[in-house]
Amino acid sequence: MFDNMMNLGAMFQQAQEMSGKMHEIKSQMQNVRVKGSSGGGMVEVEVTGQLEPVSCRIDESLLTSDNRELLEDMIVVAFKSAMREANAKQQEMMQSMPGGMNLPPEASAQLVAMIDQISKFMP
Repeated sequence: MFDNMMNLGAMFQQAQEMSGKMHEIKSQMQNVRVKGSSGGGMVEVEVTGQLEPVSCRIDESLLTSDNRELLEDMIVVAFKSAMREANAKQQEMMQSMPGGMNLPPEASAQLVAMIDQISKFMP
């Protein structure tokens, strides 16, 4: 019984260390900037590593009323491209953690939240 409790304590300590490292990566991702583009670079967007929009550049030739639908689609494609780049960067950073974690970004955020909740009940 005591072995199980010691194992549980060791697992919890490891989970807390992992949570700290994931919080560090999240903080670092705020300073990461990635770009996505569409239409051969006619539309470019920049987001942070936490998927916050920073800028959007649209080629002047697209700014006509008959290009509205095309432009809307190109903006969406550029944002999706930037988001993929940010997620790839986050995965790369997580892989560099000791014992690298191969979790999708959504699962990583859920794991950190779960560890934070559990830690409230531990001494």
